[in-house]
Amino acid sequence: MKIKNMLYYDVELVKEVYYEHDTLLYFSCIAKVNWLMNCAAVVRKSDKMFQSLRYETQTIPSRIFQPINEKDKILRGSLAITVDFHREQSVIQSMDLHYDIDYEFGNGQQSEIKYDSKLLAMEGAFSQTPNIYSEYKLNTYDLTFALNYCESFWKKNAVVLSNSQKQSLAYFRSHGQSINYGDSAKSVYRPYSSLWRWSNSPVQISDLNSKKLFEIKKGESTIHTILESDLINFDIQIVLTIFNDGETVTWNTSTVLNRKESYCFHEKKDFYEKYLNLCFNVYEVYRRKFEIASSKKALSKKFSQEDVFDVYDVVNDELHYTLRKIKIDLSYDKELALKKWQRWVKNQLVTLSL
Repeated sequence: MKIKNMLYYDVELVKEVYYEHDTLLYFSCIAKVNWLMNCAAVVRKSDKMFQSLRYETQTIPSRIFQPINEKDKILRGSLAITVDFHREQSVIQSMDLHYDIDYEFGNGQQSEIKYDSKLLAMEGAFSQTPNIYSEYKLNTYDLTFALNYCESFWKKNAVVLSNSQKQSLAYFRSHGQSINYGDSAKSVYRPYSSLWRWSNSPVQISDLNSKKLFEIKKGESTIHTILESDLINFDIQIVLTIFNDGETVTWNTSTVLNRKESYCFHEKKDFYEKYLNLCFNVYEVYRRKFEIASSKKALSKKFSQEDVFDVYDVVNDELHYTLRKIKIDLSYDKELALKKWQRWVKNQLVTLSL
């Protein structure tokens, strides 16, 4: 079906994709004027709202990209901008920017320049990243997105915004989804982040890293026989952030799953999906135990940064002791042990509600 119009685009319905809860309509929108890019639109049939818009051109606009030096040339290039919308709120959730350029320098040398980025509106700006204590080396900015909001950090590290920055934030407050600032802030929408913060929503095995990581690790192994333990890796941890301005010590914690380092290729995926969520919940239980113990210790007049680390180490030891007990129980009867510890986790999360 084609829809002719007298304005800027000719629109064609390309396909319909049926899902359990909705149907997605895919449209091709061909620009009728040369200053517009072609567009691919995905629309939800249920509420007739956009799910995504992708603007694309195979001709790099000269007003956007220009050679650095007078004798340099841009031989060819492509540009794409994708806008994703939040399903419940129908506001802009993120934007993707991609370009691919063949560039020729004045001396005749050529180079390909590729760029991919996902733009998320973090409300507020900070001058430095916090002191984050993690068991592994993780990207600090990923962690900042994944952590809970901490008023002390944002107040101490806030920078003065320019008028254009204020306008951009004002636009996203009214038309988009800003993240990680204030009581009403939201964490990054899960599919866009490599680090997933714990929530009541269960994780699926399909959410974890692709098979590529597993194949790399298998290739590094000198053992020809792949053990059961080689098929599974769930990288979960309690990330601790400490803010120490010399006068007061405050902290922040999050239970996060690192999707980039997690995988499961065992045949019993249903069982291990339940086991993954059990482990994720156990880590959250001990994060809450840490928060309660640290808050009690903070009442001391001589409370210091080292006290926070001491509590963290004690709780971390208790956490891993519990994880070992779970593994021992699972070695006898997987299903029975799973139900036992699921009940335990459920009761603990209720008791430790913060």
